[in-house]
This record gives sequence, structure tokens and C-alpha cells, in this order.
Amino acid sequence: MPETILVSTTTSESLTFSIAQTLGVKTIRPEIDRFADGEIRVRVTGDIEGKDVYIVQSGYPDPNGATLTSVFLIDALVRLNPRKLVLLWSYAPYARQDRAHRSGEAISAEVLAKFLEIAGVNRVFVIDVHEEESLRFFGIPAENISVLPLIVQHINKTYRGGSAADLILISPDQDGAKRV
Repeated sequence: MPETILVSTTTSESLTFSIAQTLGVKTIRPEIDRFADGEIRVRVTGDIEGKDVYIVQSGYPDPNGATLTSVFLIDALVRLNPRKLVLLWSYAPYARQDRAHRSGEAISAEVLAKFLEIAGVNRVFVIDVHEEESLRFFGIPAENISVLPLIVQHINKTYRGGSAADLILISPDQDGAKRV
């Protein structure tokens, strides 16, 4: 069975190391630098040839920077010949832009899916994607993973004996309210 390696980014270091510790797998932290003009440079060191590599990334709080970092990181990793390259996104930027609402608008979710595919990722997992329809743009396996059951389990455990009427759940928008 091939060795598994998790790759952290600046937006996901603590999550990556927590997952790695739980699973007992190795991590790699790439060099991610910004030039004075804002351009991003990514470099990966370490032996990943023939290994299963999982990038743990979040598109928050800088969706534009995280998107380009993901694309460049995928390209850098592909050049080191992993057996498999999977992106685990705890927040997928542009997922709500899965259709043009007005004439002349870009379908950003589709463009981003193409970027990631062209860069060389083999599979994508997204945690509670804003709009599941956005995953249809991938020509590779792309799946949504809901953590809502875990949140419900935590609430039930934490507030055992309390009344649901005592809880207030807040959503940032109308689509999120459907999930609450």
C-alpha cells in the first residue's frame, strides 16, 4: 500500500497536522512565498514519488490567493510524480458562482474546476460546499462531505438535557439557513 502524505498550506496548518496526528501519516509543508508585487511562488521539497498525496486547503480568508496557491501547489506536486493527488477543501471558493445570474457574467465555479483539473489534481473533496451543483463542472471525481451530522452530534452531547428551544443557530445567508 502506498504511503500517504498530507500537504499543508498557510490556511490549513492546524487542520492538516490534526488530521495527520489522528491518522498517523506524514506531512509536508511547502514553501509559499509572495513577491513584493503580490505574485505567489510555491516550492515543494521532499520525496512524494509514487505516494498518495492529499492537499489540505481552505479558500478562506483569501479566496483569490488560496485559489492560485492551490493551482500552483498542484502543479509543483505533479512535477514530483505522486501516485495520486487529492485536494481536500475545507472551504471551496467560488462554489456559489455556479451559474450566470445576468448576461455577461463568468461562471467562476466552472473556471476554477478547469484550473484545478488542468493543474493535475485527480480528485476533490469539499467540506459542506456552498452549492453542490458547482461540483458538476469537474471532469474528475468531486464530492461534498457534510460535517452537519458531527455538529448535531456535538450539540446533542454538549447540551444534553437542555431544550432545543434554548439554542439559536445562525446562518450567513438563505441557502445556509436551509441546512440549519
